[in-house]
Amino acid sequence: MRLDAKPLLETTDLDDARQHLSNYLWPHALSLTEPDSRLAFRHRLAKVGRVSIHSLRYGAPVRIDARPTDSYLFLVLTSGIGLVEQDGVTNPLDALGAHPLNPSSDAVMEFSPEESNLTVRIPGEVFRNWLRRETGEALLEPLCFDSNWSDGEAADADIDALRGYLDYLCGEFNRGSPCLQQPSVVRQLENTLVGLVLSSLPHNYSRAMRVDNAAPPYVAVAERYIAEHSGDALTLADMAAVAGVSERSLQAAFRRFRDTTPMEYLRDCRLEKARRRLKQAAANNESVTNVAMACGFNHLGKFAQIYRARFGEAPSETRRRSRAPKDD
Repeated sequence: MRLDAKPLLETTDLDDARQHLSNYLWPHALSLTEPDSRLAFRHRLAKVGRVSIHSLRYGAPVRIDARPTDSYLFLVLTSGIGLVEQDGVTNPLDALGAHPLNPSSDAVMEFSPEESNLTVRIPGEVFRNWLRRETGEALLEPLCFDSNWSDGEAADADIDALRGYLDYLCGEFNRGSPCLQQPSVVRQLENTLVGLVLSSLPHNYSRAMRVDNAAPPYVAVAERYIAEHSGDALTLADMAAVAGVSERSLQAAFRRFRDTTPMEYLRDCRLEKARRRLKQAAANNESVTNVAMACGFNHLGKFAQIYRARFGEAPSETRRRSRAPKDD
């Protein structure tokens, strides 16, 4: 997990480093915990929409006394060790986890000389908008991540996906991916990162995020239409028109309430229909090709591939095990 962007600043001066980084993260005081040590500060930056990822190295044992703004910080160590104290709770830091800092109170951080980290900064308004949109609820109290990282739920939180996604984003920035120049793609990347942070780390809205709210009626309308016309050459525009919503709204609803997309739902309907027909194909003297074409699959090789991935056997195997016609 490494960000190779050109450094915004490299310095050995404490005041320069403090003043520079205070403009990007939280205002803070910076001091050496060993007087004879020498700072070797480096700061790299990558932006994903309104979210920023900061690659930081101090090169010396340091203490940071930070005052929050309306933004959340998430420390992901890539080497070394440290500790963080906020709200009277002190937690160790290592290169396996991720630690949230809430904008509710001052925080103290201490890092070893070999420490380096990715600090993710997410504005509070970004979180508030995401939670209102995804939970459909008004936010009656400020979002607060569990700061007691050493206790049960927090210690056991699954952050592998979050760290893996940060690694992926760093790789995309390192190779100068052209996708990062596309506003629509950047919005999706930002949305995914915010969602992973909220699902990976426990907070006071975790329960609301787990509630399975009822899907809007137009989702059921689209599902019925797909099931009835799965053999036709359907497009997303067709489905949205029948449902009476925009393509974007239909996509978002399927992802939220069905954990899939309309086109993936169509593919699954076609596969289930093909499997039912293949189980009777020998009795009906119907070939695999005929079944595939009748169920909306025009590319036989791709059909065989996704069929095996779904059911663990080739279409021809399903047909072979079906009842053969009896001789007169």
